[in-house]
Amino acid sequence: MRNVFQSRRAVSRLASKRNLLLHPLTIATGVWGTLLVFYALHLSDLLRFTTGELLPVTLAIWMPFALVAFGSSLWRPKILRRPYRLVRPGPTRLRSIERRLRICWRVWLCAAVFETLVSGGLPIVWIFTNSSKTYFDYGIPSLHGFVNSLLLSLALCRFLLYLLTGKRRHLRIPVFCMVWWILLVTRASLFFTGLECAILLFRIRPIRVTVLSRIAAAVICVVVFFGWVGDLRTGADTFRELAQPTRSYPLWLPSGILWVYIYATTPLNNLNYSLLSRTPERNPLLPHTLSILLPTVLRNYVYGDAAAAGDVMTAELVESQFNVSTAYSGPAQDFGLPAVFFFSLIMASACQWFWYKPDMRSQLVFAVLAQCLVLSLFYDLFLSLPILAEIGWFYLIFRKPRARGSPMRVHSLRLSDPTTGTA
Repeated sequence: MRNVFQSRRAVSRLASKRNLLLHPLTIATGVWGTLLVFYALHLSDLLRFTTGELLPVTLAIWMPFALVAFGSSLWRPKILRRPYRLVRPGPTRLRSIERRLRICWRVWLCAAVFETLVSGGLPIVWIFTNSSKTYFDYGIPSLHGFVNSLLLSLALCRFLLYLLTGKRRHLRIPVFCMVWWILLVTRASLFFTGLECAILLFRIRPIRVTVLSRIAAAVICVVVFFGWVGDLRTGADTFRELAQPTRSYPLWLPSGILWVYIYATTPLNNLNYSLLSRTPERNPLLPHTLSILLPTVLRNYVYGDAAAAGDVMTAELVESQFNVSTAYSGPAQDFGLPAVFFFSLIMASACQWFWYKPDMRSQLVFAVLAQCLVLSLFYDLFLSLPILAEIGWFYLIFRKPRARGSPMRVHSLRLSDPTTGTA
């Protein structure tokens, strides 16, 4: 028994070291630093600003993560009084979690079948049969995002159980999830699933060269697939006309490279353009930031005709075809650059909090928040209803037993720390 606990302590020490690679400050630095490098290449005529002109808004986004990291390093002994330790839950706890996962899977299956019948088929079939329908026509409004968030949650929960138990049967739903997104021709959900699983993998398992090589190969495949699906939906020649690559851009590269480059650089291009060309509204209701949290009917009632026309969600765009402006577009339109800083500060604090917590549910929440941080380059997922629903599913599936003295709870805690009895 002593050897088992010594092995777990060794794993815990490895986890504490490798978590620095997933620290919110590390992610924010990597995302926005890489973006500035990409932008500095100026491989498209759409990119109208110099790198120096982008520094103020980039620093307003990145600096809160540095401040939160510095502050939490001073207060960490108060927040975390014991070594970081993630352990496998007891068998009774695992059975309870798996029972809830099976129930949620049946709920999702019924909802997915119902949506498919109402939609009249699947988008992948519509593409190859030259149907007038597109992937936008699939699903039931309001219900579709909720159903997708449930499948995302199930896939990530099963992947976590695989990492903790080593049983490959838990990989069935994550693999099915990836296939399902292909059938729906939804690149975003496919990317969400892969990114969340990769973050969870690096959070739980030691990072090895073989794993990194597989991740790199998977990234290359995703880029190629991203371009292929984009060419199917838009057309390669049409997209090149819209992207306006410069003469220095190597045309022999796969189309996926140009897709990724344009989609990565134009959001910051739009955000800076919106800050310079639009006066903040300074509305205390924060319509551009908080309106996405409300259902359409309630949004129209609170924010009026502007919400009905979609104006609260629209920033100033350099090119209307590329209509994303990072996660900070809403705060920028509401109160300008100070709101960008404050919004980033809130997100940095949330990411930092769950980065410290060692329980299973917090691992899942952190994987989602870290994904939102990576994709904040494109849009605001932090306040997205499907993402919040996904976190809600985690709290439902991994809720703790009500009886404090139940054998299930005591058994799980003893496995966690035999000396102090803490989780």
